Amino acid sequence: MFTVGQRTDTSVPTMSVTQDSSKPAPRYCFIVVSYNTLSLTRAALASIRQHAAGFPHEVIVADNGSSDGSASTLPQEFPQAQVLALGQNYGFAGATNRATRLACAPWLVMFNSDAELLPETMSNVEDLLARHPNIDILGGQLLNSNGSLQRSVAIERSPRRFEQQHQDIELVEVDGIVGAFMVIRHDLWRRLEGMDDGFFLYYEETDFCWRARQLGKTVHWSPRIRVLHHRGRSTGQVSLRAKVEFCRSHDRFSRKHLLPLRYWVFRVTNLASLAFNTAGNLFLCGLTLGLHPKIRSRLRWYSHLLNWRWRGCPAEWGLTTQGRPGQ
Repeated sequence: MFTVGQRTDTSVPTMSVTQDSSKPAPRYCFIVVSYNTLSLTRAALASIRQHAAGFPHEVIVADNGSSDGSASTLPQEFPQAQVLALGQNYGFAGATNRATRLACAPWLVMFNSDAELLPETMSNVEDLLARHPNIDILGGQLLNSNGSLQRSVAIERSPRRFEQQHQDIELVEVDGIVGAFMVIRHDLWRRLEGMDDGFFLYYEETDFCWRARQLGKTVHWSPRIRVLHHRGRSTGQVSLRAKVEFCRSHDRFSRKHLLPLRYWVFRVTNLASLAFNTAGNLFLCGLTLGLHPKIRSRLRWYSHLLNWRWRGCPAEWGLTTQGRPGQ
Protein backbone atom coordinates (compact mmCIF):
# COMPACT_ATOMS: atom_id res chain seq x y z
CA MET A 1 0.00 0.00 0.00
CA PHE A 2 1.08 3.59 -0.41
CA THR A 3 0.54 6.67 1.61
CA VAL A 4 -0.83 8.90 -1.08
CA GLY A 5 -2.48 12.18 -1.94
CA GLN A 6 -3.37 14.23 -4.97
CA ARG A 7 -0.95 14.83 -7.84
CA THR A 8 -1.42 17.39 -10.56
CA ASP A 9 1.84 17.07 -12.52
CA THR A 10 0.80 15.61 -15.87
CA SER A 11 4.38 14.77 -16.83
CA VAL A 12 4.20 11.89 -14.30
CA PRO A 13 7.73 10.97 -13.21
CA THR A 14 8.63 7.31 -13.16
CA MET A 15 8.29 6.98 -9.40
CA SER A 16 7.61 9.62 -6.78
CA VAL A 17 5.59 7.97 -4.04
CA THR A 18 6.97 6.46 -0.86
CA GLN A 19 6.10 2.95 0.26
CA ASP A 20 4.91 2.32 3.80
CA SER A 21 7.40 -0.30 5.03
CA SER A 22 4.87 -1.61 7.56
CA LYS A 23 2.66 -2.82 4.72
CA PRO A 24 3.30 -5.84 2.47
CA ALA A 25 4.46 -5.05 -1.04
CA PRO A 26 1.44 -4.68 -3.34
CA ARG A 27 0.62 -7.62 -5.58
CA TYR A 28 -2.04 -5.79 -7.57
CA CYS A 29 -2.36 -2.21 -8.79
CA PHE A 30 -5.88 -1.08 -9.60
CA ILE A 31 -5.88 1.58 -12.34
CA VAL A 32 -9.11 3.59 -12.45
CA VAL A 33 -9.71 6.32 -15.06
CA SER A 34 -12.40 8.85 -14.18
CA TYR A 35 -14.08 11.63 -16.13
CA ASN A 36 -17.08 13.32 -14.52
CA THR A 37 -18.18 10.06 -12.91
CA LEU A 38 -17.82 10.96 -9.23
CA SER A 39 -20.68 8.82 -7.90
CA LEU A 40 -19.67 5.82 -10.02
CA THR A 41 -16.00 6.19 -9.11
CA ARG A 42 -16.94 6.34 -5.43
CA ALA A 43 -18.74 3.01 -5.77
CA ALA A 44 -15.82 1.49 -7.70
CA LEU A 45 -13.27 2.55 -5.07
CA ALA A 46 -15.53 1.47 -2.22
CA SER A 47 -15.79 -2.00 -3.76
CA ILE A 48 -11.99 -2.22 -4.01
CA ARG A 49 -11.62 -1.09 -0.40
CA GLN A 50 -14.15 -3.65 0.76
CA HIS A 51 -13.50 -6.67 -1.44
CA ALA A 52 -9.75 -6.43 -2.14
CA ALA A 53 -8.78 -5.77 1.47
CA GLY A 54 -7.26 -9.22 1.90
CA PHE A 55 -4.96 -8.85 -1.12
CA PRO A 56 -2.00 -6.43 -0.96
CA HIS A 57 -2.75 -3.75 -3.51
CA GLU A 58 -2.36 -0.15 -4.53
CA VAL A 59 -4.95 2.07 -6.19
CA ILE A 60 -4.21 4.82 -8.70
CA VAL A 61 -7.03 7.00 -10.02
CA ALA A 62 -6.26 9.03 -13.15
CA ASP A 63 -8.76 11.89 -13.37
CA ASN A 64 -9.14 13.28 -16.89
CA GLY A 65 -9.88 16.88 -15.93
CA SER A 66 -13.31 16.24 -14.41
CA SER A 67 -15.49 19.24 -13.62
CA ASP A 68 -17.54 17.41 -10.95
CA GLY A 69 -14.99 17.77 -8.14
CA SER A 70 -13.56 14.25 -8.48
CA ALA A 71 -9.92 15.34 -8.25
CA SER A 72 -10.47 17.15 -4.92
CA THR A 73 -13.13 14.89 -3.38
CA LEU A 74 -11.72 11.41 -3.99
CA PRO A 75 -8.40 11.89 -2.09
CA GLN A 76 -10.37 12.94 0.99
CA GLU A 77 -12.83 10.05 0.84
CA PHE A 78 -10.32 7.39 -0.24
CA PRO A 79 -6.93 8.22 1.29
CA GLN A 80 -5.68 4.75 0.36
CA ALA A 81 -5.86 5.73 -3.30
CA GLN A 82 -3.48 7.97 -5.18
CA VAL A 83 -5.43 10.44 -7.30
CA LEU A 84 -3.53 11.73 -10.31
CA ALA A 85 -5.25 14.95 -11.39
CA LEU A 86 -4.34 15.26 -15.06
CA GLY A 87 -6.13 18.58 -15.52
CA GLN A 88 -7.33 17.73 -19.04
CA ASN A 89 -8.79 14.80 -20.92
CA TYR A 90 -6.20 12.41 -22.34
CA GLY A 91 -8.74 9.68 -23.11
CA PHE A 92 -8.79 6.24 -21.54
CA ALA A 93 -5.51 4.94 -22.94
CA GLY A 94 -3.60 8.18 -22.37
CA ALA A 95 -4.74 8.44 -18.76
CA THR A 96 -4.05 4.77 -18.11
CA ASN A 97 -0.53 5.05 -19.49
CA ARG A 98 0.20 8.00 -17.20
CA ALA A 99 -1.20 6.23 -14.14
CA THR A 100 0.73 3.00 -14.68
CA ARG A 101 4.04 4.87 -14.55
CA LEU A 102 3.43 5.14 -10.82
CA ALA A 103 2.55 1.47 -10.33
CA CYS A 104 4.84 -0.94 -8.45
CA ALA A 105 2.79 -4.15 -8.31
CA PRO A 106 3.58 -7.12 -10.58
CA TRP A 107 -0.05 -7.29 -11.71
CA LEU A 108 -2.02 -4.37 -13.12
CA VAL A 109 -5.82 -4.36 -12.87
CA MET A 110 -7.55 -2.13 -15.41
CA PHE A 111 -10.77 -1.23 -13.63
CA ASN A 112 -13.50 0.96 -15.12
CA SER A 113 -14.92 3.76 -13.01
CA ASP A 114 -18.38 2.26 -13.66
CA ALA A 115 -17.37 -1.22 -12.42
CA GLU A 116 -17.58 -2.81 -8.97
CA LEU A 117 -15.83 -5.81 -7.47
CA LEU A 118 -17.97 -8.56 -5.96
CA PRO A 119 -17.00 -10.37 -2.74
CA GLU A 120 -15.40 -13.36 -4.49
CA THR A 121 -13.78 -11.53 -7.43
CA MET A 122 -10.22 -11.20 -6.15
CA SER A 123 -10.05 -14.61 -4.44
CA ASN A 124 -10.95 -16.24 -7.77
CA VAL A 125 -8.37 -14.08 -9.59
CA GLU A 126 -5.70 -15.13 -7.08
CA ASP A 127 -6.65 -18.80 -7.38
CA LEU A 128 -6.53 -18.79 -11.19
CA LEU A 129 -3.19 -16.98 -11.34
CA ALA A 130 -1.72 -19.45 -8.86
CA ARG A 131 -2.94 -22.54 -10.72
CA HIS A 132 -2.31 -21.27 -14.25
CA PRO A 133 1.14 -19.64 -14.31
CA ASN A 134 0.98 -19.22 -18.10
CA ILE A 135 -1.66 -16.47 -17.83
CA ASP A 136 -0.47 -13.11 -19.15
CA ILE A 137 -3.81 -11.27 -19.50
CA LEU A 138 -6.96 -12.30 -17.67
CA GLY A 139 -10.54 -11.08 -18.00
CA GLY A 140 -13.78 -12.07 -16.32
CA GLN A 141 -17.51 -12.20 -16.73
CA LEU A 142 -19.04 -8.73 -16.63
CA LEU A 143 -22.53 -8.45 -15.18
CA ASN A 144 -25.24 -5.89 -15.85
CA SER A 145 -26.69 -3.96 -12.94
CA ASN A 146 -29.48 -6.55 -12.66
CA GLY A 147 -26.99 -9.42 -12.52
CA SER A 148 -27.52 -10.67 -16.07
CA LEU A 149 -24.56 -11.64 -18.26
CA GLN A 150 -22.88 -8.92 -20.30
CA ARG A 151 -20.62 -9.23 -23.33
CA SER A 152 -17.14 -9.68 -21.92
CA VAL A 153 -15.05 -11.14 -24.75
CA ALA A 154 -13.83 -8.59 -27.31
CA ILE A 155 -13.54 -10.64 -30.45
CA GLU A 156 -15.72 -9.90 -33.47
CA ARG A 157 -15.80 -13.41 -34.84
CA SER A 158 -16.81 -15.00 -31.52
CA PRO A 159 -20.22 -16.70 -31.26
CA ARG A 160 -23.01 -14.26 -30.48
CA ARG A 161 -23.74 -15.98 -27.18
CA PHE A 162 -20.13 -16.82 -26.30
CA GLU A 163 -20.49 -16.00 -22.61
CA GLN A 164 -23.68 -18.04 -22.18
CA GLN A 165 -22.07 -21.02 -23.92
CA HIS A 166 -18.93 -21.04 -21.76
CA GLN A 167 -20.23 -20.59 -18.20
CA ASP A 168 -19.18 -24.13 -17.22
CA ILE A 169 -15.57 -23.82 -18.44
CA GLU A 170 -13.09 -22.50 -15.90
CA LEU A 171 -10.65 -20.84 -18.29
CA VAL A 172 -10.86 -20.08 -22.00
CA GLU A 173 -8.11 -18.70 -24.23
CA VAL A 174 -9.54 -15.87 -26.35
CA ASP A 175 -8.32 -13.19 -28.74
CA GLY A 176 -9.34 -10.26 -26.56
CA ILE A 177 -11.46 -9.19 -23.63
CA VAL A 178 -13.56 -6.16 -22.74
CA GLY A 179 -11.35 -3.87 -20.67
CA ALA A 180 -13.79 -2.92 -17.90
CA PHE A 181 -11.84 -5.46 -15.82
CA MET A 182 -8.53 -6.74 -17.11
CA VAL A 183 -5.59 -8.21 -15.16
CA ILE A 184 -2.23 -7.77 -16.92
CA ARG A 185 1.34 -8.73 -16.09
CA HIS A 186 3.21 -5.50 -15.41
CA ASP A 187 6.27 -6.81 -17.26
CA LEU A 188 4.16 -7.36 -20.37
CA TRP A 189 2.71 -3.86 -20.05
CA ARG A 190 6.22 -2.40 -19.98
CA ARG A 191 7.32 -4.52 -22.92
CA LEU A 192 4.41 -3.27 -25.05
CA GLU A 193 4.92 0.28 -23.74
CA GLY A 194 1.35 0.37 -22.52
CA MET A 195 -1.70 1.11 -24.61
CA ASP A 196 -1.70 3.01 -27.88
CA ASP A 197 -2.95 6.43 -26.77
CA GLY A 198 -3.96 7.20 -30.34
CA PHE A 199 -7.16 5.43 -29.26
CA PHE A 200 -8.99 8.13 -27.34
CA LEU A 201 -11.81 5.79 -26.34
CA TYR A 202 -12.71 2.23 -27.42
CA TYR A 203 -10.55 -0.52 -28.94
CA GLU A 204 -7.49 0.32 -26.82
CA GLU A 205 -7.78 -2.98 -24.90
CA THR A 206 -8.48 -4.94 -28.09
CA ASP A 207 -5.37 -3.47 -29.68
CA PHE A 208 -3.33 -4.23 -26.55
CA CYS A 209 -4.46 -7.88 -26.52
CA TRP A 210 -3.74 -8.17 -30.25
CA ARG A 211 -0.18 -6.88 -29.79
CA ALA A 212 0.35 -9.17 -26.81
CA ARG A 213 -0.70 -12.19 -28.85
CA GLN A 214 1.73 -11.15 -31.60
CA LEU A 215 4.46 -11.66 -28.97
CA GLY A 216 3.18 -15.15 -28.22
CA LYS A 217 1.47 -14.13 -24.96
CA THR A 218 -1.83 -15.59 -23.83
CA VAL A 219 -5.16 -13.88 -23.22
CA HIS A 220 -7.63 -15.77 -21.04
CA TRP A 221 -11.18 -15.27 -19.86
CA SER A 222 -12.91 -16.96 -16.95
CA PRO A 223 -16.61 -16.94 -15.98
CA ARG A 224 -15.51 -17.60 -12.39
CA ILE A 225 -14.31 -14.00 -12.16
CA ARG A 226 -17.39 -11.82 -11.89
CA VAL A 227 -17.49 -8.03 -11.91
CA LEU A 228 -20.48 -5.70 -11.88
CA HIS A 229 -20.37 -3.25 -14.80
CA HIS A 230 -22.86 -0.40 -15.13
CA ARG A 231 -22.30 -0.32 -18.88
CA GLY A 232 -22.73 2.95 -20.71
CA ARG A 233 -23.30 5.16 -17.68
CA SER A 234 -19.84 6.73 -17.92
CA THR A 235 -20.29 7.80 -21.59
CA GLY A 236 -24.05 8.22 -21.87
CA GLN A 237 -23.90 12.01 -21.81
CA VAL A 238 -22.04 12.17 -25.14
CA SER A 239 -23.83 9.48 -27.15
CA LEU A 240 -23.37 10.81 -30.70
CA ARG A 241 -19.80 11.92 -30.07
CA ALA A 242 -19.10 8.57 -28.43
CA LYS A 243 -20.46 6.72 -31.47
CA VAL A 244 -18.18 8.78 -33.73
CA GLU A 245 -15.27 7.99 -31.42
CA PHE A 246 -16.13 4.29 -31.59
CA CYS A 247 -15.99 4.44 -35.40
CA ARG A 248 -12.71 6.38 -35.34
CA SER A 249 -11.15 3.80 -33.02
CA HIS A 250 -12.47 0.94 -35.16
CA ASP A 251 -10.89 2.60 -38.18
CA ARG A 252 -7.56 3.00 -36.39
CA PHE A 253 -7.56 -0.61 -35.22
CA SER A 254 -8.40 -1.90 -38.71
CA ARG A 255 -5.78 0.33 -40.33
CA LYS A 256 -3.13 -0.96 -37.93
CA HIS A 257 -3.89 -4.66 -38.20
CA LEU A 258 -5.43 -5.33 -41.62
CA LEU A 259 -3.64 -5.65 -44.91
CA PRO A 260 -4.20 -2.57 -47.14
CA LEU A 261 -6.67 -4.33 -49.45
CA ARG A 262 -8.70 -5.70 -46.54
CA TYR A 263 -8.72 -2.28 -44.91
CA TRP A 264 -10.03 -0.71 -48.16
CA VAL A 265 -12.78 -3.35 -48.32
CA PHE A 266 -13.63 -2.62 -44.69
CA ARG A 267 -14.03 1.11 -45.37
CA VAL A 268 -16.20 0.59 -48.46
CA THR A 269 -18.35 -2.01 -46.71
CA ASN A 270 -18.75 0.22 -43.67
CA LEU A 271 -19.88 3.19 -45.78
CA ALA A 272 -22.34 1.01 -47.69
CA SER A 273 -23.72 -0.37 -44.43
CA LEU A 274 -24.26 3.12 -43.02
CA ALA A 275 -26.05 4.21 -46.20
CA PHE A 276 -28.25 1.11 -46.21
CA ASN A 277 -29.18 1.46 -42.54
CA THR A 278 -29.87 5.17 -42.90
CA ALA A 279 -32.19 4.54 -45.84
CA GLY A 280 -33.87 1.60 -44.11
CA ASN A 281 -34.57 3.49 -40.91
CA LEU A 282 -35.76 6.53 -42.87
CA PHE A 283 -38.28 4.26 -44.61
CA LEU A 284 -39.39 2.71 -41.29
CA CYS A 285 -39.63 6.15 -39.72
CA GLY A 286 -41.99 7.18 -42.54
CA LEU A 287 -44.12 4.04 -42.10
CA THR A 288 -44.50 4.72 -38.37
CA LEU A 289 -44.99 8.48 -38.87
CA GLY A 290 -41.91 9.03 -36.71
CA LEU A 291 -43.72 7.79 -33.61
CA HIS A 292 -41.36 4.89 -32.79
CA PRO A 293 -38.55 6.25 -30.53
CA LYS A 294 -36.06 3.43 -31.25
CA ILE A 295 -36.42 3.88 -35.00
CA ARG A 296 -36.00 7.66 -34.65
CA SER A 297 -32.90 7.11 -32.52
CA ARG A 298 -31.36 4.67 -35.01
CA LEU A 299 -32.08 7.03 -37.89
CA ARG A 300 -30.45 9.88 -35.99
CA TRP A 301 -27.16 8.15 -35.32
CA TYR A 302 -26.89 6.23 -38.62
CA SER A 303 -27.45 9.46 -40.57
CA HIS A 304 -25.02 11.28 -38.28
CA LEU A 305 -22.28 8.70 -38.88
CA LEU A 306 -22.98 8.67 -42.64
CA ASN A 307 -22.64 12.45 -42.72
CA TRP A 308 -19.43 12.19 -40.71
CA ARG A 309 -18.01 9.69 -43.22
CA TRP A 310 -19.15 11.80 -46.16
CA ARG A 311 -17.39 14.86 -44.76
CA GLY A 312 -14.09 13.03 -44.43
CA CYS A 313 -14.32 11.88 -40.80
CA PRO A 314 -13.55 15.19 -39.05
CA ALA A 315 -11.87 14.58 -35.69
CA GLU A 316 -13.81 17.35 -33.96
CA TRP A 317 -17.05 15.38 -34.32
CA GLY A 318 -15.71 12.91 -31.78
CA LEU A 319 -14.66 13.41 -28.18
CA THR A 320 -12.08 16.05 -29.06
CA THR A 321 -10.63 17.81 -26.03
CA GLN A 322 -7.63 19.89 -25.11
CA GLY A 323 -4.57 17.73 -24.69
CA ARG A 324 -5.80 15.00 -26.99
CA PRO A 325 -2.99 12.84 -28.43
CA GLY A 326 -2.17 13.39 -32.08
CA GLN A 327 -3.80 11.15 -34.62
